Amino acid sequence: MISLINNLQVFDQVWVMTGGGPAGATSVVVEQIVRHAFSYGQMGYAAAMSLVFFVALLALTAVQFRLQRRWVNYV
Repeated sequence: MISLINNLQVFDQVWVMTGGGPAGATSVVVEQIVRHAFSYGQMGYAAAMSLVFFVALLALTAVQFRLQRRWVNYV
């Protein structure tokens, strides 16, 4: 679960190496949130994007918890 969340939040690498890349080719969700909040000054839109991102991560985590019961056998 932690690996999944870390893989979705690769802001540092994208921002340092490409800055979103040519025409947003390497843009990720967290980079878009930061760009809307601090470059464009759209704090409300960035907050809404953050909330949707949180709900998506929460849903993925819940699905993983449900499926984990099938993958792991506790003895």
